[in-house]
Amino acid sequence: MAIDENKQKALAAALGQIEKQFGKGSIIAPG
Repeated sequence: MAIDENKQKALAAALGQIEKQFGKGSIIAPG
C-alpha cells in the first residue's frame, strides 16, 4: 500500500494546524 506523497504532506499539515490550535498533546490524549 503506497501512500500518496501529497496526501502525506496534507496530513502532516493538518496535524500541524491541530497542534497549533489545541496544543501538542491533544492529538494523542484529547481532553
